[in-house]
Amino acid sequence: MDISLLSVLTSMGIAALFFILGFFVNRKIGELKLYNAKKMAGNIIEEAKKEAESYKREAALEARDKMYKAKLGFEKDTAKKKRELQNIERKLADRESNVERKSDLLARKERETQRRERDLALKERTVKAKDERY
Repeated sequence: MDISLLSVLTSMGIAALFFILGFFVNRKIGELKLYNAKKMAGNIIEEAKKEAESYKREAALEARDKMYKAKLGFEKDTAKKKRELQNIERKLADRESNVERKSDLLARKERETQRRERDLALKERTVKAKDERY
């Protein structure tokens, strides 16, 4: 019985040793899994932060691009309206010039007409005076 008891005790000791060893190995494996899970979670968070920053930069770039395009459109419209206004101003200046020219022409014709009327009146008086003398 001694051998049997010793065998049983040895087997139980070995079993207990393997149980304890298995417990610590399992615990270590759990710790490694937890460490790896935390590391993976940290990596996922870092990647998400980078992606969010990338989206933020992209949105800012798109906003600047839209603003630039809007500015170009505004400047283009403004330049077009300025040209149209300049054309209108030029046409108005031409019309004013034509009106002045016509006004000057009318004034000249009026002076000429008045001069002719005076000449005619003078001739009529001269003819009348000659008629009265004869």
